[in-house]
Amino acid sequence: MVRGVLGDGAQSKAFWIKWCPEADPRALEQSIRHMHWWEMRYPQLARFVPKLIDYWRDENALLIEGVEGVPVGQLLSQDAPELPTAIQAVARWHYEYSQIGDVDVTELDTLLGSEVHRTPEGALHVRADRLIESRIALASEAAYQLSLAGCKAARQWSDRYDISRAVSYFSTDVPAGFVHGDFKPDNVLVNGATFSVIDWWTAPRVSWPLCDVAVFAANLWMDPRRDAADAVWQNFVHARFPDGIDAYAQYGIDILATMTCIQYLANRCSKARPIDRVYCKKALDRLLTRRYPIGRVVSPA
Repeated sequence: MVRGVLGDGAQSKAFWIKWCPEADPRALEQSIRHMHWWEMRYPQLARFVPKLIDYWRDENALLIEGVEGVPVGQLLSQDAPELPTAIQAVARWHYEYSQIGDVDVTELDTLLGSEVHRTPEGALHVRADRLIESRIALASEAAYQLSLAGCKAARQWSDRYDISRAVSYFSTDVPAGFVHGDFKPDNVLVNGATFSVIDWWTAPRVSWPLCDVAVFAANLWMDPRRDAADAVWQNFVHARFPDGIDAYAQYGIDILATMTCIQYLANRCSKARPIDRVYCKKALDRLLTRRYPIGRVVSPA
């Protein structure tokens, strides 16, 4: 990421240049249209996402409005009294963001996953069992790669679940919504009590919003600053589920977050650095022997 300023004085404008070497060029081209669409239809939501200024197809790069803020991950080690308020605001933003997946997105050429379908009434729904099955396949491959790298216990990742029963548990269609895809704490920049969501620039995509919540939970669960990370999670989840979280969502977060952790560890272990191997083995041991599900919700006192 390159940061800079366009212009001088009062007319200056901060910018970032982000290279996306593995991005689909078509997705980069769509990004500007997506942002304009969001600004027109959902201005209150769009204002929390840095604006796209331009893109360079040949370089697979985006020119993005620069925003102020500190990643949530950095704030876990700091005295940040307004962090709970900001996290609750992020959660409410995501709740609204995820509720609007039944709109007509055809004008955006948005690619829907194979698990998404439109009901006879016109609403977009997700076949949650298909999505879980596809994630299981990805996690199983990641666990195999981890085992080849010396983390033999990774093959036991699914022993915590009855996989066939887990898939059937999610056999009911769930409402689709817009998803970020990599909704982790470090992609949320906090500035006082407000925030900006970054790495959103090829959105919107339509899928199961619970996947976003699970990614957020998984990243906090893997953070070694346990108390601070758990405080962020509790503030997030209570605001994200204003009517309370049911067993279905709780179980979905746990299994999706577990698979997210397995894939993260496989990617990290692939770097083949001794420090990464040591970290992965310790994190894997904690993942396999944990007492509570990832994303456990503690009722407010």
